[in-house]
Amino acid sequence: MKYPKPGYNNPIVSVHVFDLGQHTEDAALANVTSSEISGAKNTYELEWPDRHPKNDSVILEVAWVGNSSLIVKEVNRNANDGNVVLFDNSTSWSQGKVVRKLGKEGEEGDSGWIDNDQTICPLPENLVASGTGGAYLDVVPTPEGYNHIALFSPASSRTPHFLTSGSWEVTGGIKGIDVAKAVVYFEAANPSSVERHVYSVPLPKDLKLKIKEPTALTDATKPAFYSTSFSP
Repeated sequence: MKYPKPGYNNPIVSVHVFDLGQHTEDAALANVTSSEISGAKNTYELEWPDRHPKNDSVILEVAWVGNSSLIVKEVNRNANDGNVVLFDNSTSWSQGKVVRKLGKEGEEGDSGWIDNDQTICPLPENLVASGTGGAYLDVVPTPEGYNHIALFSPASSRTPHFLTSGSWEVTGGIKGIDVAKAVVYFEAANPSSVERHVYSVPLPKDLKLKIKEPTALTDATKPAFYSTSFSP
C-alpha cells in the first residue's frame, strides 16, 4: 500500500485469509451451497509478535510462498523498523512467526528508510526441496549496502543465501524465472550506476555449492539502459 500523507492519520490496516476449502466442506456438511453460509467462521485475521500499533503500522507486501505459506512485510510509519512474518496453515493462521528483521537492527543495518518495494518472488514447487514449506527469492541489502538477490529456503529461514553479490545493485526486482532451466532473470546497475543491463543467474541445486557468477544477456561492454518485461 502507499505511504500515508504527511499530516494525515495512519490508515488502519488488518490482514486476513479465507479458508475456501474448509468453507466448502462446511457447506457440504450442512447440505447447502457455499454462498448460503457465512464466511466469517473461516476468515482469520493475521497477528504476529512485536507488531507495531495499528495506527503506526504500514503493510508493505503480502505474498504467498507456498500452498499454505504466506509472507507479510510490515514497517512502522517512519519506515525505519519492520518485520518479515511467516504464516503457515500447517500450524495455525492465528499467529505468525517473525523470520526476518528490517531496519537498523535488521537487514538494512542503518537508520535510513526501508525501501517501499514488493520484491518477493515465490519459487515453484519443483524448484523447492520437498517438505520445506516453500521457498522464495527477495532483493535484500548485503552487509556492504548493495541490493542483491537472496534465496530463503525454507521460507522460515532467517539467513539470506545470496545469488548475486558485488559493488553494484539489482534494480526493479526479479523479472522472471525459467522453471525448466532453474534460471533467474534480473536487471542490474552494472557495470555503472547509470546503466541497466539484463542478467541471469542459476538457482543452486545445493546451498553448500559455490554460487555461479551472473551471465550478461545484453552487451555490458557498451553503455546502455535496458528494461525488460517477462511473460508469467
